Amino acid sequence: MLVTATILAIIILLLLYLSCQKPKGYPPGPRWWPILGCAWEIARIRQETGYLFKTCSMLCKKYGPVVGLKIGQDRIVIMNDLESIRAMLTNKDCDGRPNGPFYKARTWGVIQGILIADDKLWVEQRRFVIRHLRDFGFGRTSMLTIIEDEALKLVEHFKKMLKNRYNYETADTRKMTTINNNNIGQIYKLQKDSKNKPNELNICDEFHVLEDKISKPRTVADLYMKAEAYAEVRKVSQSAGMIISMDDAFGVTVLNSLWRMMAGRRYDPGDKELTHLQRILTKLLIEIDMIGAPFGHFPLLRFIAPEMSGYKAFVETHRELWAFIKLLAICLDLFIAGSETTSKVLSFGFLNLILNPQIQRKAHEEIDRVTERNRFPILADKPKMPYVEAIVMESLRVFVGRTLSVPHRALKDISIVGHKIPKDTMLVANFNGILMDETWDDPEDFRPERFLDNNGNIITSEKFFPFGMGRHHCMGETLARNNIFIIIATLLHAFNFSVIPGEPRPTTQDFVDGATAGPKPYRALVSLRM
Repeated sequence: MLVTATILAIIILLLLYLSCQKPKGYPPGPRWWPILGCAWEIARIRQETGYLFKTCSMLCKKYGPVVGLKIGQDRIVIMNDLESIRAMLTNKDCDGRPNGPFYKARTWGVIQGILIADDKLWVEQRRFVIRHLRDFGFGRTSMLTIIEDEALKLVEHFKKMLKNRYNYETADTRKMTTINNNNIGQIYKLQKDSKNKPNELNICDEFHVLEDKISKPRTVADLYMKAEAYAEVRKVSQSAGMIISMDDAFGVTVLNSLWRMMAGRRYDPGDKELTHLQRILTKLLIEIDMIGAPFGHFPLLRFIAPEMSGYKAFVETHRELWAFIKLLAICLDLFIAGSETTSKVLSFGFLNLILNPQIQRKAHEEIDRVTERNRFPILADKPKMPYVEAIVMESLRVFVGRTLSVPHRALKDISIVGHKIPKDTMLVANFNGILMDETWDDPEDFRPERFLDNNGNIITSEKFFPFGMGRHHCMGETLARNNIFIIIATLLHAFNFSVIPGEPRPTTQDFVDGATAGPKPYRALVSLRM
């Protein structure tokens, strides 16, 4: 018995030792420990940096442009420079997608959709999507008309809010304003309620603003602060502008571009149901880290005890609706990839436009010169508006520069820039390493001119491929680029966007973390151009 136990212990120790040994030629990276690999080291760095893309960039600085990791039993290689990223994205042997339980969980136990499918399933479902989207008008003139029309509907929505802004002033608001006039020195403060809802406003005394009122557009007079700043705020509140939350201002408009093609109907930009759907998709993308378990939290109970947790029964129930689930997974991928990412690009773009009014003025001049102020921009104007197109490209750079690629998987043993990578290793491109590095001179500055030559013509760096390359190149690139261009051009034709006086300036260095980072929620003072 003792001999058996000793042999078993030796075998276990030997297996643990072997699990810590890196394959020959594997990229450098943190030390591997039994069972956990380098999970603790990754968690420590992420806590230190605060963001996933910064974690990968810090690993790159320490270990080199290609970093080899192991989280639990999963091998992961992070690519951080142009050579390695290009080699990975264009290698057909790297076209696999992760196939672990974390990726199957989102569609009830089996890989579905187009984002994380591979091999024949990916080819089949991609062809299905392209064929049917073309039937709906994808890539045709009708699609361009829809995009232009949705941009105009967003302008109408903003104008409607501007026109009706004073109608939202409630008796509570007037009472608060009177208090602030009569009690110089009284201090008011912005707070969040017990559910941590943004924009919930409470006053230090007996008066409160209800949630249904706060959800409507507010003017600067609805903000309360120390009395010494009140004069400045009062002056702005009497202007023609109003405050709009910009971080989620574009989701419905972008979703409508797809929705009108696929379902033949649209929603108003202020529609609460579709706004709620957009927020669900945003939350989903944050919670389902595209890298999976190594960097995100997952309820492991469903995998450790599938029967006791009820997960197995849940899967079997939904498999009865399998055809519907396949279609649902495709639609979910389309909405996440086509709407969520485009909305974040626009959020980054307008954040930087309100912080850089000189860029906004140049865009106004170009738009006015092309449209002569007697019509709205159209997509046919794009070649005549290189500066606006450069704003689009710079917005893409600052968004994708905080983004990781959807993971790939090595289909067999491969070699990338001299490193040997075993079959089934997960491969991830960190675009921060190529779009926010020092070769851009001032990578943290928002400067559209970097995409223009001395004659004002568009130029593109070899590092700039925000929609990927290779077989998994984004099939919605044209739709996304057109959406971003026409929304920026149309809104800038109609409005001025500026920082709210009396409020702290929004920052470009705080993000909502995830595989695709977004700017922290921010607001802008929006006014009609005269």
